[in-house]
Amino acid sequence: MVDSKKPWLQIAKRLALPLILGILTVIGVHQYLTGRIEAIDEQARQDMVTRVVVSSALPTGTILSFDHLSLRDIPQAWASADSFEAEQAERLEGMVLLQDVIAGQPLTRSILTSPKPPALSDQLAPGRRAVTIPVDHVSSLSGRLEVGDVVDLYVTFTHQGQRVTTLLITAVRVLATDRPLVDSPYAVAEQRVTSVTLDVSAKQAVRLVSANQGGVLTAVLRLDPNNDGIDAKQAPFDGEQANHLAGFVGLAPSLGTDQPPEIIYGDMGRAVEQLP
Repeated sequence: MVDSKKPWLQIAKRLALPLILGILTVIGVHQYLTGRIEAIDEQARQDMVTRVVVSSALPTGTILSFDHLSLRDIPQAWASADSFEAEQAERLEGMVLLQDVIAGQPLTRSILTSPKPPALSDQLAPGRRAVTIPVDHVSSLSGRLEVGDVVDLYVTFTHQGQRVTTLLITAVRVLATDRPLVDSPYAVAEQRVTSVTLDVSAKQAVRLVSANQGGVLTAVLRLDPNNDGIDAKQAPFDGEQANHLAGFVGLAPSLGTDQPPEIIYGDMGRAVEQLP
């Protein structure tokens, strides 16, 4: 008599091994995927950075205030190189948006610009002048002058074969520089200005133009603009008729101002005629 259970037993044996292997494979894949998800989540938690974002949608031209700003943690991989960290938030007040932004969008330097400064004419008192000088000629504080600083200006030039340095103008206020208000995130070296604009009188403007062309200017920062601490020997020469650099600082008479010579006849001892 043939055992009818034997074929089923053989079938069960044949199916058992693939079934077991399949179950083990599923368990292994599940454990692998679970481990990868946990690793990715852990890495994401470790690589989060805090950036300044806008708290609500804002249109182009909005002048930012602290009420417009919020902080948000975002994955470091999503953070733009020119975005702003939390400690830089105070620098954003007063900046102007160049494009529309949505709520929660990180702020970047590429979408911001400095507010338009008031016209120089609005900053000048009656009778004053604004003179712009290249920073190359303001050597001692080149690139470090800020708006509102007050400086003394010295001039160095050649006079009768010798190099002379003397005080030219005292207590000059810096009206403007060309330093950008927002630092570039890609700049490696310290950013420096290339020119400064100074608040001077009409006479001082003439001196500055002459010194800029004929000498080298050096700026010395003043801590107290109301107390110059300059004695009479140091004070700049104030020749009313000066019309060249040496004349401005009292080293030579102005051109065309020499008195005509007197013609003396014999031993009369007095002037009888002058050349026209």
